[in-house]
Amino acid sequence: MTAPSGTDDPLTTLAGEVAQLRDLFHRRMLEDKAKNRALDDLHEQLSLAAEGSPNSCSPRCSVNCSCSSIAWRR
Repeated sequence: MTAPSGTDDPLTTLAGEVAQLRDLFHRRMLEDKAKNRALDDLHEQLSLAAEGSPNSCSPRCSVNCSCSSIAWRR
């Protein structure tokens, strides 16, 4: 995070560094939100799989499910 050559104003340098840090924090926050969303989805799928049985399938039933429900085929 250095100032462009020819820029000697410390305030300009500081402003540039602050802008770079804000961009970095924003990107990291977006990445964290995406990771948390993916983990929540996996946790939900795991919970459904742990609770599920061939006789009580969820609306999110997959094509490979062995349940008797045909709702997923529609």
